[in-house]
Amino acid sequence: MNIDLFIEKFNNYWSSKPIWCKPWTILLTGLLIIISSYFFVPFIWIKLLVFTIISLWWYLFLILAPSIDYQIKDLE
Repeated sequence: MNIDLFIEKFNNYWSSKPIWCKPWTILLTGLLIIISSYFFVPFIWIKLLVFTIISLWWYLFLILAPSIDYQIKDLE
């Protein structure tokens, strides 16, 4: 597979998204939630739960979704 073609398709995926779905907003929102839970939640198990949910959210939207979109467009 040509790496330039992959990067072009990956960038096309993000350019079609609105501002609140861009990678930097997903990362900043997740970090804000994790840091807020660190300061405002007294229980460690809730903090770990928040971190786990945010990590899954990052994986879904930053890694899995672009990869699936790339594979679907590759089939066309």
